Amino acid sequence: GDITADAAYQNRWYRHSFELSEKVVSASLQATADDVRFPYLNGHSFGRGGVWSSPNIVDVTDYLVVGKNVFACRVYNGTYYSGLLFEITIITESGKVLSIFSSNSTLTAKDIDSNSQYITNEDLSWTEIDYDDSSWRQCYVVGPVGSMPWGSIPFVSLASTVPEFEVLSASFPKEVKLGDTMSLSITWKIKEKIEKPFSMTVSFWGKYSSDNDETSPIKSTLRQVSGEEMNNWEVNTPISIDYELDIPDYMDEGSYMLQFDEDQMKLINNVDFTNNKLRGYYTKFAPTEIKLEKSEIIREKDITKLKIGEEEYAPYLFMQSDGLKYFKPSYATKMYESGVKLLSVGNNKVVDTITGESTWTNDDEYNFEPFDNTIYTTLSGAPKAKILVMISCDPPSWWLNKYPEERALSQNGGTDSISYASKRWVKDVCKYIRAVLEHMKSMPYAAHIFAVKFAQGATYEWQEYGMEIGNCSDFSTVAQNGFREFLKEKYKTNDALQTAWGNGLVTFDNATIPAFGEREPLTYGSLLDGVKQRSVLDYQDFKAKNVTESILAFSNVVKEVSNEMWLAGTYQGYITNALTYEGSGIGNNQFARLLEKDSNCDFFCGPISYMTRLSGYSNSYMQAVTSIVNAGKLCLTEFDERTVAVDMPDQSPATMDEWGKTYCLEDTLNLMIRDAANVLITGAGCWIYDMTGGWYNDDEIYNCLSLIMKEYEYALKYQDNTNNHEVAFIIEDKMPSDYAYSFGGSYSALEVNLSRQKEDLAHIGAGYDTYLASDLKKGLPIKYKVFLIVGNRFDKETIDGINSICKRDGTAIIWCGTPGIYGQDGSMSAENVSSLIDMDVDFASGSVYTAVSIDSNSIDPLVDGVKGYTYGKPEIKEVNPVAYVKDSNAVSLGTIRDTSYTGLAYKEVETKDGGTYLSIFSSIGHVPPQLIRNIMKRQGCHIFDSSFSDVVFSSNGYLCIDSPYGGERTISLPQAYDVYDPINNVLIGQNITSFTTNFGAKKTYLYRLMPSFSYGNEPVNPIDPTPTPDSKPEETSNLSFGKIFSIAGIGVASIELVSMVVIIFAALKIKKAK
Repeated sequence: GDITADAAYQNRWYRHSFELSEKVVSASLQATADDVRFPYLNGHSFGRGGVWSSPNIVDVTDYLVVGKNVFACRVYNGTYYSGLLFEITIITESGKVLSIFSSNSTLTAKDIDSNSQYITNEDLSWTEIDYDDSSWRQCYVVGPVGSMPWGSIPFVSLASTVPEFEVLSASFPKEVKLGDTMSLSITWKIKEKIEKPFSMTVSFWGKYSSDNDETSPIKSTLRQVSGEEMNNWEVNTPISIDYELDIPDYMDEGSYMLQFDEDQMKLINNVDFTNNKLRGYYTKFAPTEIKLEKSEIIREKDITKLKIGEEEYAPYLFMQSDGLKYFKPSYATKMYESGVKLLSVGNNKVVDTITGESTWTNDDEYNFEPFDNTIYTTLSGAPKAKILVMISCDPPSWWLNKYPEERALSQNGGTDSISYASKRWVKDVCKYIRAVLEHMKSMPYAAHIFAVKFAQGATYEWQEYGMEIGNCSDFSTVAQNGFREFLKEKYKTNDALQTAWGNGLVTFDNATIPAFGEREPLTYGSLLDGVKQRSVLDYQDFKAKNVTESILAFSNVVKEVSNEMWLAGTYQGYITNALTYEGSGIGNNQFARLLEKDSNCDFFCGPISYMTRLSGYSNSYMQAVTSIVNAGKLCLTEFDERTVAVDMPDQSPATMDEWGKTYCLEDTLNLMIRDAANVLITGAGCWIYDMTGGWYNDDEIYNCLSLIMKEYEYALKYQDNTNNHEVAFIIEDKMPSDYAYSFGGSYSALEVNLSRQKEDLAHIGAGYDTYLASDLKKGLPIKYKVFLIVGNRFDKETIDGINSICKRDGTAIIWCGTPGIYGQDGSMSAENVSSLIDMDVDFASGSVYTAVSIDSNSIDPLVDGVKGYTYGKPEIKEVNPVAYVKDSNAVSLGTIRDTSYTGLAYKEVETKDGGTYLSIFSSIGHVPPQLIRNIMKRQGCHIFDSSFSDVVFSSNGYLCIDSPYGGERTISLPQAYDVYDPINNVLIGQNITSFTTNFGAKKTYLYRLMPSFSYGNEPVNPIDPTPTPDSKPEETSNLSFGKIFSIAGIGVASIELVSMVVIIFAALKIKKAK
């Protein structure tokens, strides 16, 4: 186990041995530890250091010897985490610079002596060179300097030299086509051992270019295909290595030589190779045809893939930081090498917040250079990658000043930005997008573009600018006029408008946008009155219509310019995380319109839900993911969890937890596996978001990504991922729009019915699907056994769908809240609810708790395991109305807390097909997973995992289980499978219907479910590229994810140079657009 466990007020001991082959000229030790450190070098003490955030640097020249040396340190930990960080920088007689640093070569132990901070008569033999440390353990490496939980520490490596290489010979082809891969070989000789291999970055220089040329050359990266790894090369011994090099297709044709990156290495012993240029070795780059490739979203056997041209890609992207301030091309290189071949440029504004450079400078005047720089810089790290570009739809300040009447106007007089009702804005943004895309289409990099994301609003997600808790609306003249046009289109006559609004004086000429006071609770504490406050409901629909029509207009431009070649998309559809009336602005109650076949919007982005990202939480979507996938669109999920490398000292721990912060590398890797498995199984896509740079720049992370992408590659070709879910969560499309502008009552009602209910569904022991209720108008592709339905305002067509699809013989429907409270005319009544759920209900009088207490004396099997349990939000009484069951034919299972009102009941109801369905009503959402699972068992649903703490994602082809607490599990399968763990390369069993395993705490497990006796017969195995039919994986392997963490030890941060580099762009040496 981890020796850091329960390390409070205890000591841990460390030793790091190393050899020196020559005399030392100078040496320095830089060290810190959490909490108190006592460092030694070859037995010499350097006293006590007590502040982990302040490393010490001392001269240690006189204490090093030729031969074996040992750095030793005792670390006393007060509370919280413990760890050690050190580097010894050495300059030898020959001028060689060495760096000895904390790593997994450092050994650690406990119980060597007393656990007191100050040890009397301490035995210091453990600090001596010849001490026997054979029983000590290797340390666990937390990550590079800056890793959490310590964050930024003023610790910078003092070793600044680069390794020296001698080129003995090289073999280059005479000619290669632009865009192809070039094979070459180089024979090297090194002067000193290379401790850590690296990917060699090269630049392309014209044969006759000048060394004084100020242009910035195009770059690529050598990919080793044969020969020993760099850290295994013998000193002063020739070694020949074969490489591949991707030649960018966007360069000028001509003869080129390579230049190696001077920040990585130095070429010596040949004057022709000054400045690291391989003069004398030239290759002619022949022209190639550049043409756009058609991008499509393909779904086969419920595996979602992106087809670009003739090649298929996993919909798994790397999204770089916003702007180029924190992006390094090496990140793209590593991602591409790991199998992530789709890259997304970061979010950006029309006016770059870092450089101040504008891309939209005046009417019909644009500056395309920032787009070109971003794309070329991205491709310099991965020349064959495909790119998703991003265009901001925010108008620049000059436009807002020129057209002030197009600004949004808050109730408080604020005019921050654009009114979404502005037709001029839509028209001018369409022109802007068209101009940008026409330019991109003419550029040599055009063939790399496969998708265009456009975004709008404060965080690119279509929030209204100036939206405040006391405002949430636009009172500008353009919005007011647009609202009246909307009403005229909807109601046709003033009489119809007056009837709907219950106001005989309102007309299309005097109708106004409802003020905040008109949106506050009136008849009920939570819900808007469907008649008296119909103006508010109409305004919500008007706002959604503006956003929807803008998205459709922008999508149409993408399709027109690219001739249907590029995909179009945006952030949109955040219905499951709409927790207050603010959600009506970003949730879009007309999102279903964007899913229709004639919609040119292909993909919808959205972060994975906040507060659900840590182990044991649901890892759920903000969108109705199943509706998106079944519509043939792509749900492109944003994974912006803060990895172990992220340090945000200005953010509170609670906020970091909400964002999914992980504090050790193992947790980061487990989270990445869970994320990838979630989207693979669900049929969604994703990007991992490197928001401030370097979040994923770790060898273990790249190794993990390689395993993930190999499994994706296998799935795209061979796996049957058919959806086998039996539970559907159905959300009425306009639900967030129904709530009055009262934070407490709205928040609590939406929270228990949406976000908390998702958490419960995640723990039912099987996967489930999430739909918008409007999908019921078209029919569902699966005959589900259990439905959980939430919403207030179902139109007639949707109700017809519920009656024909959900109310079938043998189904069960769980209703929560006030389903169907609104009639078709907007009137609200308990009778409307009763009619929908087939059970008589009424509304509780006065204020009641937002909670249901399950009967502790019930003998009904539906409440096994939850008798006496109270669910909902038992501490508040803010939600109103609250319905209760008064049906004498219903079976009561529980009451609204501290009342006699029946808050949980069920009833057998006859169906039109001659059978019965089970109607279960809960006054409050947040129905516990135990209760849902009991209903599932009654309906004959399959349950994979009986633990209520584990989170399960499942399909016919995959099973993923996240276990926050671990322990022994027996996993049940719905049929016989061959079960294989692709991350750890372990065959669990063949032709099995269950298996027993022991989960680790906070671990994620991914299992591939294959037809019985098919393992080993696949054409390609992603782990072993050349299997035989009888071959089986070992218990553990070199690629084993589990093996990475098999070594216990205290957290020791390895040294890595960490710096933020501002990239300065010179003129790129690229082909000119024709």
